[in-house]
Amino acid sequence: MARILNALFTLTIYLAATVAFAQQSGPTMLTFKNANNVVVRNLTWTEPTKNTDETPIEYALNYRLYIDDVPTITFPGTLNDAGQYEFPLADVGAITEAGLYTFELTAFEQGVDLEQEPERESARSNAIQIIAVVVTVPKEPADLSTE
Repeated sequence: MARILNALFTLTIYLAATVAFAQQSGPTMLTFKNANNVVVRNLTWTEPTKNTDETPIEYALNYRLYIDDVPTITFPGTLNDAGQYEFPLADVGAITEAGLYTFELTAFEQGVDLEQEPERESARSNAIQIIAVVVTVPKEPADLSTE
């Protein structure tokens, strides 16, 4: 019987108010902010520890990020120093324009092909909204020299 993962994990945002993070996107720079207008750098969440049948998860997990209901990127979780899993927004190449985006996360066993076994994917996490904002950046100074 295929294991279906527990989706009762929390997706939160790691706030980095002092970090001016920007993603290069062609000639335009984007920065990401939460609903409180605070610059954000990473998505963070608590990994599920049980399957939906309440048995413990004894295998490695991958995660799938949905942006505006579209499965966008699949990746393994990375444990940070605070004991939460995280994924840098800089690695989400699907966002190339300013706007409001809704993010959700699912989990599944590493090695599972979700095209062949879609029932092995957990339910989606809580939804969060991220605002991509165009940042203007001045060109570099010119004609630096000594006298």
